[in-house]
Amino acid sequence: ARGQYYRLASSCLLHANAAHLFVNSASLHNIGPVVEAHFGSTRFAALYAASGVCGNVLSWSLGRAPLSVGASGAIFGLLGGWAVFLASNQRVLEARGARNIGESL
Repeated sequence: ARGQYYRLASSCLLHANAAHLFVNSASLHNIGPVVEAHFGSTRFAALYAASGVCGNVLSWSLGRAPLSVGASGAIFGLLGGWAVFLASNQRVLEARGARNIGESL
């Protein structure tokens, strides 16, 4: 992009059409509150921004698409971060879940 590095971040704010915007908004509405509640607002925003930029860098480096817009990379980054969190804390979460089930019986 001849030094126009801002494009790597600004394309996360653009969408191809209304359907694209709707799907990304719905996805963010579903996963966003859960991830933000566990990571906190600052980490959530950092993960979202870093994932969006990294997704655009990957898209650019593959060079197959003439146009890359949308927050899909950022949303997939949130899902990836959430999956890593769950996998890393599986034992703790399972123990807590079993204890909560036992208490509710």
